[in-house]
Amino acid sequence: MAQSQTFVETLLADLRRVRASGRVTAETSSYTPLEMLLDAVRTGLRPKVFCVGHLRDQRAGHPDFRLHAAKQVQRVGTTQRRPTA
Repeated sequence: MAQSQTFVETLLADLRRVRASGRVTAETSSYTPLEMLLDAVRTGLRPKVFCVGHLRDQRAGHPDFRLHAAKQVQRVGTTQRRPTA
């Protein structure tokens, strides 16, 4: 629990720092701190996953982030697409 609390405290501090600059857009300025949080949290997940941001249209809009398991991702150099769902 203490580690996840540290992750969230770091996220909130980063978000405050970004917002305090006064030079950011409303939503997208939070992407980097949020992606860093997801990246830190993913290390404790099973199966192993990684965070992908700025995804293409998923027929319901553009999700900000998605956690992918390694087996869901197309291997580099292959021509077949693997299912992502």
